[in-house]
Amino acid sequence: MAYIETPDGVPLYYEDRGNGEAILLIHAWTMNAEYWWQKNTPKLAEPHRVIAVDLRGHGLSGKTDEGHKLSQYARDVHHLRGMLELAE
Repeated sequence: MAYIETPDGVPLYYEDRGNGEAILLIHAWTMNAEYWWQKNTPKLAEPHRVIAVDLRGHGLSGKTDEGHKLSQYARDVHHLRGMLELAE
């Protein structure tokens, strides 16, 4: 289990598998990263590095009463990309 902490203190859960060019998978509203790991990731992780994140309030990430706006999710993903040193 891997976590990063956002600047406002929310732990974000992510999974990181494989090697090669990175693919970042972001789930839809009310879902979580488990959606990707069920069928998609095993094949994708053969030639690529695959990262799937649980957005704040979803899955294994920290639960918050606020911050559930697309702009905050985008800041969280941007922070994750920086922490994992993913190219823009």
